[in-house]
Amino acid sequence: MKTKISYYTPEDIVGISEARTVEDLTRIALVVLSRMPKPVYWVAGPITSGQRTARENRKRLRDTILCLKIKGITTLNYLPLQKQATKILRREFEDVKLQEKLRDKLYAPIFRSGKIDGLCVMPQSEKSLNVQWMRGFVHASGISVKFIPEKLVPKQTFR
Repeated sequence: MKTKISYYTPEDIVGISEARTVEDLTRIALVVLSRMPKPVYWVAGPITSGQRTARENRKRLRDTILCLKIKGITTLNYLPLQKQATKILRREFEDVKLQEKLRDKLYAPIFRSGKIDGLCVMPQSEKSLNVQWMRGFVHASGISVKFIPEKLVPKQTFR
């Protein structure tokens, strides 16, 4: 059986790019999640913390999501949603509140939806406040938390 890499349709991609509110993005995420086979996992890793740049961390996170998909694990690539949500929120809030609003307006509603079955935490995420928040939030919500071994994180990155 062939592994489906993305559950986003072309319409979803256009909808993400045209979204004007984070609530619009959440609605798109829930539609995408509804067409994904269970169980669905959210892969969390550092973006702005750690020894790598934000760009390197985003690529490492994206590549890990893709690698798990290739192994047959259904994972939501939330990075396009996060990118657009950050653009929207930057217009409304100062950087200090940006991460808090991202958690409250995008991550929390998606986790509360019941459509995420597990959180997979990447290695070297200890200093990421968002990852630590996700761990606490999903644990309190009864969602399982698993830790990805370093050996499963791709050394060679995908294009």
